[in-house]
Amino acid sequence: MEIHGGFEMNILIIAPHPDDETLGVGGVIVKNVKKGNKVYCCVLTKAFPPQYSEELIVRKREEAEEARRVLGVEKNYYLELPTLKLDTLPLFDIQQKIMAVISKCHPEVVYLPHHGDINSDHRVAFEAGILAAKFTKESTVRNVLSYEVICSANWAPPFPESAFIPNYFEDISGTLAVKMEALKCYRSEMKLAPHPRSLELIEIEAKRWGSVIGTEAAEAFILIRGRVV
Repeated sequence: MEIHGGFEMNILIIAPHPDDETLGVGGVIVKNVKKGNKVYCCVLTKAFPPQYSEELIVRKREEAEEARRVLGVEKNYYLELPTLKLDTLPLFDIQQKIMAVISKCHPEVVYLPHHGDINSDHRVAFEAGILAAKFTKESTVRNVLSYEVICSANWAPPFPESAFIPNYFEDISGTLAVKMEALKCYRSEMKLAPHPRSLELIEIEAKRWGSVIGTEAAEAFILIRGRVV
């Protein structure tokens, strides 16, 4: 099954936080840009004082734009909802904001964070995103997938309802290097090994998924909805 094949298309990544899009879909983003597809990111949250300094807030936005340019993303849509507080907002309001972005970029493929992630922002982003990307007669969306964010998925409790069990894989052997360069832009987010959000462990994770499908590197997804057109 080819999610991105056959014709030029628009792709939308729903990212609860800046860096989630690169962690989960970075290799696929570059792969699609090389094919001539247009990729957009919808970044749901923004850091606010006093929890974060003004200097760090500015730096996080600069890092996100730097990574966007490395990946070749057409545009980042910033919703600027409060980070780590999405579960305090009405789900309907978040859904409507995502739908407004969908109406602007007309995606055929939408990527959401995994529904079982330990981070509450990721779970809310999934719930709002799956509602916003529902299939209707007027909708351009024909495939919805969820992606793995290392740490958030790995640290989730070991319950079946939280498990990330992928059923679709993309070979990113030819784009892993660019993904790693984009991750280096997120200097305020990357950690040192053996933290799972270190460059070394992220590369190992990509190679682990690659071994599942017999390639050097891969990204793993759950295909939630798909339709043939």
